[in-house]
Amino acid sequence: MRKFGARTILIPIAAVAMFYIVQLVVASFYSFILMFIDGALVGIEGGVLDIDSVEDLLMKHMNNISAVYSVLVIIISSIVLSVLLKQDKFALRRERYSAGHIVSSLLIMSGITGLISLQMAGLVSLGETVPYVGKVIQEYIELSQAFIGNGNVVMIILSTCILVPISEELVFRGIIQGELRRALPAWAAIAIQAVIFALVHGNIVQISYVIIPAIILGLVYEWTKSIYVPIIMHMFFNFIGSALPEILNYNETAMMYLGLIQIAFIPVAVIALFYLKAIRKTDDKPDDKPDDKPDDELIDEPVYERVQPVASQVTWKHRDL
Repeated sequence: MRKFGARTILIPIAAVAMFYIVQLVVASFYSFILMFIDGALVGIEGGVLDIDSVEDLLMKHMNNISAVYSVLVIIISSIVLSVLLKQDKFALRRERYSAGHIVSSLLIMSGITGLISLQMAGLVSLGETVPYVGKVIQEYIELSQAFIGNGNVVMIILSTCILVPISEELVFRGIIQGELRRALPAWAAIAIQAVIFALVHGNIVQISYVIIPAIILGLVYEWTKSIYVPIIMHMFFNFIGSALPEILNYNETAMMYLGLIQIAFIPVAVIALFYLKAIRKTDDKPDDKPDDKPDDELIDEPVYERVQPVASQVTWKHRDL
């Protein structure tokens, strides 16, 4: 484990800054393009720019904007990670994963959606009696409508369910958690990246429910040693929360049954979490075995030199139940 130093702080800060700056640049560039296409679209009337109209228009195009900035974030993150990998081959974990890892991870995420359903139901109920909570919930609903409800399921899947999860996992689990993990214990790295990931979402409702999935995604990354597993989980989570309701056309009965199914998966998710922990990949020292040398060389060596383990070596082992 590396000593805690300036880079342990600076690299995560730089990653978050990059994430924000790319979003800002893409949104600004997108709005300028719309101005040139048709000034009326962005509320330019009599040479005066209507900021509210610009914000409303950008919200309507949020899936397009998300797709563009996600591609850019993926490219930049890949370059950064390639540099980090030259310094440390474990900077981004890409170990081989099994069907058990994927199935248990998806079951866990199904249960997480159930927990969030209960949480949202509680917030809505609380909002009926507490004006501030009701206002926050209404703002969240308006924000959500920018990403869904426009009937373009293909764009929702491409942007929210594919590109966004890849970009966010590379930044928050790949760069940030990866850098923190090299100087901090696993629990600390997971907790810090989860808080950062939640705060980046900005909206207080999202912050309240994103924190738990962020912890689980970080935990799964630590246990599976593969960035691909949390990416798949993130895609699944966004699909359940964004694309599937759109596919169901927000049918009240269908949405009710979907919520009940998600809640029913909560105990299943707990079992899947323990199973995933049982088959996790961990850093273990190698067995006390001699180096792979010809028999004649081994005979000439003292016995203690043949069986002495090399403390500096680390192998990745798969723990079975």
